[in-house]
Amino acid sequence: MLPTDPRILWSVQLRLECKAVNDTGRIVRVPGDNPDGIATCSVVRFVDGDQVVFCEDADDDLIARTSLLEPGLFFLDTELAAQTVAGGRPTAVGCFHTYVFPETERQHPDVVRTGAEEYACVVDGRAVSWASSARSNSDAAELWVRTDPAFQRQGHGRRVAHAWAAEVMSAGKVAFYSHLHGNDASRRLAAQLGVVHVFDVATITLDGSADR
Repeated sequence: MLPTDPRILWSVQLRLECKAVNDTGRIVRVPGDNPDGIATCSVVRFVDGDQVVFCEDADDDLIARTSLLEPGLFFLDTELAAQTVAGGRPTAVGCFHTYVFPETERQHPDVVRTGAEEYACVVDGRAVSWASSARSNSDAAELWVRTDPAFQRQGHGRRVAHAWAAEVMSAGKVAFYSHLHGNDASRRLAAQLGVVHVFDVATITLDGSADR
């Protein structure tokens, strides 16, 4: 059975990004095929509360500054939180929303499988929308989806995404979908897909410290 606890799902997504929380509560690199950068500070918002975690080499001053802030500020004003935490040092910030597919639809006749965890929606002999795994391992995969601008808002992205999710879930894996906070098109697609929101992550990365 696939996990449903948001905290377990977060750990599954971390492993998909080649990361894990170690015994001291720090995020560290673990082996994998598609590593993502490790933020200096991450705040994870679950429905029942927030969790603040740091990279392995976050300094005491940064941790002390972070402890002075309400975790909610990281989501209300990530830039202001970053200025406070970093103490004037250059930073990069991000805020992401993450969902999982709870179920899938029957594959639409216009959708064809083009590879492992890879689908296209074909209209009049032309591929107009594509879905594949941005990352994939034995436990989970994360959706990448794109639709030709001339064919957007016609349901094609939803169809290929559900075909992709069906394959991922049939393999006993979690099917994730994530997007940046400011990406309105991806937010609309999430609503159309019927995916379940599980957590949000706000990240602050001191310049030059993400490539570990």
